[in-house]
Amino acid sequence: MSRTNEAGPWGLGRRLTVMILAVALVAVAGAEGRAAAADEVDSAVRAALERFVEAVNSGDLEAVIPFYAEDRSFFWIEDGAVRYRSQEEVAEAYAGLEETFESFRIGLHDMRVVPLAAGAASVGVLFHQEMTTASGSRIELEGAILATMVERDGAWKFLTGHTSTRPRPVAATAGDG
Repeated sequence: MSRTNEAGPWGLGRRLTVMILAVALVAVAGAEGRAAAADEVDSAVRAALERFVEAVNSGDLEAVIPFYAEDRSFFWIEDGAVRYRSQEEVAEAYAGLEETFESFRIGLHDMRVVPLAAGAASVGVLFHQEMTTASGSRIELEGAILATMVERDGAWKFLTGHTSTRPRPVAATAGDG
C-alpha cells in the first residue's frame, strides 16, 4: 500500500507547497523583525546623540562624561593618535576645556547609524564645533566622528571613537597675491 496516494494525486505536492510557504513566511517575518530592531537601534542612538549635544551645548560637561563607556575596552582617537584610553581621561580633558573656554557649541549633521548587533551600533557623523574663551576669542572646528556605541545599563555610550578635523579655509590677507 502506497502512502503517497492517501490524499489523492496532489497530496504530496500540497504538503510541499504548504511547507515552502511556511518557511517563506518565517523568513519574511524574521527579516521584518530584524528591520524593526535595526530601526529601534537607529532611533535610540540618534536620541542619545541628541542628548549628548544638549549636554555639551548646555555647558554641563559633567553630564557629558556618562556618554563615554566606563569600560577597559574604551579608547578614542583624534587626528591619528590615541588621545583617551578611559572615561576618566575624557573627564580630565573636559575639565581642562572648561577652564579654558567659556562656551561650547556643537552641531551634528549627516548622521549614519549602522546597527551591528543587539546593543551595538556604528555611527558616522559630521560636526561643527565652536568654543569661545572668556576674552571672546573663538575657535571653530569641523570634521567627522566615527564611533562604536554600545547600550549599557539602558543608555547608549561611546565605546570607541575617532574624531578627525579638517582645516578651515584661510581668508586671504592684504598683500597676498
